[in-house]
Amino acid sequence: MKSTVHLSTARISNLDGSLTKKSSREKSKFLTGLGQVLLSILEILFGNKEPKISQRRDRRGESFWRVYDPITW
Repeated sequence: MKSTVHLSTARISNLDGSLTKKSSREKSKFLTGLGQVLLSILEILFGNKEPKISQRRDRRGESFWRVYDPITW
């Protein structure tokens, strides 16, 4: 018994278009993620060099100062 498959050219081109859209979305997500990683690396290398000072409280409620100096870390 022989079976025949009939697909119109419109359906085939539609399938091809959906595959192209999917792969371009995946590329876009990948490039967005890659851009975020690169921005993080640049921030670490060339970011703000000012010390960061914050006031904290310990378990007893007494305050203390925390200083972070990105240059000497």
